[in-house]
Amino acid sequence: MTTCEMIQRVAFDNSVGIGEVYEDLDKGHTVISVEIRWGDWKHDHLRFDYLMQNVLHAKRCESVVVEEDGSDCYSAIHIYYF
Repeated sequence: MTTCEMIQRVAFDNSVGIGEVYEDLDKGHTVISVEIRWGDWKHDHLRFDYLMQNVLHAKRCESVVVEEDGSDCYSAIHIYYF
């Protein structure tokens, strides 16, 4: 099972809706970008970051907000370093 497939499985098993998953290499380290569209800040974004760090052992995570409307929901690209 690839890293992208593992991420999709973790999201599915934990009822977190994710969009596209991209894998890249940066200086020999795996970097995964995951899109979460219009997810709740706590139940989707923070929870998925927690899962990535504690289940798949991401060493670092960042996020870039791409859409927001002032509510508790927004769209972001989450970037995980392994």
